[in-house]
Amino acid sequence: MAGGRPRKPTQLKVIQGTSRKCRENPAEPVHSPDRPETPEYLSTKAKKHFDLLVSRIEGRGYASADYTEIIALAALNFEHIKSRDFGIGNKARQAYRMCLVELGLTPSSASKVTVTKKKEEKQSKWAL
Repeated sequence: MAGGRPRKPTQLKVIQGTSRKCRENPAEPVHSPDRPETPEYLSTKAKKHFDLLVSRIEGRGYASADYTEIIALAALNFEHIKSRDFGIGNKARQAYRMCLVELGLTPSSASKVTVTKKKEEKQSKWAL
């Protein structure tokens, strides 16, 4: 198991403007552009939090149906934060924070995101 920082998703690098063509993985899977749908197994409180997280991610420009599970996990942990058992609440808080970091929704990870405009390719004057 390799140590160190978790790798940033390529889509997040593009949004931040730090993507380099030479460092891209040509075999990286392409994420679905569809909006994540709320799983049925979530409670009412967790569903509301799921929708809140999805709207925040959509506002940042990198929402994908492929992130449904990590968003659902964050919503489930959010529900258990106020547990009467200190150990459960503490573990839920740690797991929730890690989910937010992975999604780029903490103040430190959000401060690293800058949205850049796509560059238009210049066409040659000889192009048809």
